Amino acid sequence: MKIGFVIPTEVATLGCRYLSSYLRSKGHDTRLVFIPNLIPTKDGIRYARDTKYECSENLLSLMADTFEECDIVGFSLLAQFHEPLADISNFLREKTNVPTIWGGVHPTQAPEICAPFADMVCIGDGEETLLETISAIQTNKPWQDVPGLLYLDKFGEPVRTPVRKPVDNLDSYPLLDFSFSDHYFVDVENRNEEKVIPITPANYSQLQKPYLDENGSPTFIPYKTLSSRGCPYTCTYCSMGGSTSSTFPFRKNTVDHLMSELEFIVSNHGDIINGVSFSDDTFFSQSKSWIEEFSEEYRTRIGLPFRVLGYPLTVTPEKTKFLADAGCVHVGMGVESLCKETLYKIYDRKTPVNKVIAAANRLVASAVEYNTLPPTFDVILGNPYETRDNRLESFRRLTEIHYPANYVTYAMCFFPGSDLFNKAVADGIIQHDDSIHYRSWYTNDTEVEPFLKILFLCLETNVVHQRILRALSSSALFGLINSLFLGGNLTTEKLAIIKLLLLSIKRRGFLRSSVIALKRISARNYKFVPFRQYPASVKD
Repeated sequence: MKIGFVIPTEVATLGCRYLSSYLRSKGHDTRLVFIPNLIPTKDGIRYARDTKYECSENLLSLMADTFEECDIVGFSLLAQFHEPLADISNFLREKTNVPTIWGGVHPTQAPEICAPFADMVCIGDGEETLLETISAIQTNKPWQDVPGLLYLDKFGEPVRTPVRKPVDNLDSYPLLDFSFSDHYFVDVENRNEEKVIPITPANYSQLQKPYLDENGSPTFIPYKTLSSRGCPYTCTYCSMGGSTSSTFPFRKNTVDHLMSELEFIVSNHGDIINGVSFSDDTFFSQSKSWIEEFSEEYRTRIGLPFRVLGYPLTVTPEKTKFLADAGCVHVGMGVESLCKETLYKIYDRKTPVNKVIAAANRLVASAVEYNTLPPTFDVILGNPYETRDNRLESFRRLTEIHYPANYVTYAMCFFPGSDLFNKAVADGIIQHDDSIHYRSWYTNDTEVEPFLKILFLCLETNVVHQRILRALSSSALFGLINSLFLGGNLTTEKLAIIKLLLLSIKRRGFLRSSVIALKRISARNYKFVPFRQYPASVKD
């Protein structure tokens, strides 16, 4: 049989590549179609909450033609792609007789929400579930008996099949599909003129986004992979925050299996990739002995620069040194908030704030010692459960993290099915069936108070002394300055002057810091928009 996959993300996305290689090893054919820019950027925002993105008629027809010869079509998605993929899935169901199945993070987290738009929803790992579903369809047996699915019965009620036990031995799965055979991407640059183009080694490098250094210059084009599946933590805000450890437990590959995969990629595709990006939610959650073995093997057998993600409690001096010695050039870590009340009571991240800061400074020190890229720390803003004092407390503690470091401010997104989503529904902050939850992008910071944006820019560029930043983030002074932004009393020119003055307050000298500030402000092209409150607020 032939299985088609719709992947609305970049061409390096992993999930369906694993499924494809597994199904091909069982004698089936697959077709992968990536739509890396399915949701276009408008006015600097990838997916504005107040605007529903609708697929063009040409794109819908193109999808029907592309998957016409397939026996089943799978959709792999995050919550942000729910609406456009629902349009494509509905169109395929109306125009063809091809069964559809949804899988991935969002369908695993919220299968009942996804079920109306697909014939079936896969919960958790998809290899065995998809294979058994295909076999049932191929032999005219009822796929409704396959474990790991949810579907709607004839009355529109959700029906769950038995829970599938996840496979513990990840080494039993074949290497992900990096064959370029029957792989395509959809060029959506011109609406209603979309076209399907084969992915080849020649154009893969152009389609893949390179990692940039601190000056914005490309450093390497990565091969993306995983050393594990699942996450040992259950943060309430996470897209997998409502999943139990039995549904998606933390499992890992052996080091030797991982090295064999990387050696194969370097040997066969070393001309188009020159680095590795491990997409594990928390690579540092691997044991000290595993990371020590990995570092030794990677240094001697692979030797390419690589990046990983960390979790504060798992970032130890030993692990950090092992990875740096092996060639780790970048680490990302979720800080989310340094307000104790937010971390403990809202996000269920019971990590002492001092330990988070210590872990962050450990990564900064390693980057300085090994002359690698500064670490990147993620911070959630625009959370209606936080008061302004909570946000400012978090910012003041962030000033204790040393320079250099990069910060990415994420808009608060209530992922359907997550613990925080369920709490927000119960508290009346959001509506369960409001499609606004699907219209958020990780880098959408339009819900951040304008002056707080400026303070983050000052923090990251390090041209304002930390004592000044702490003073500016005091409740009284911050409220006064931020009200000027919200009231629209400042022109664009005056905003630029204020930013310049703020960024010039340091002992480096006015002229030098002014030049630095102007360059960085120009490069960032910051936009200032009013802070949007949620329909209701718990504390403010």
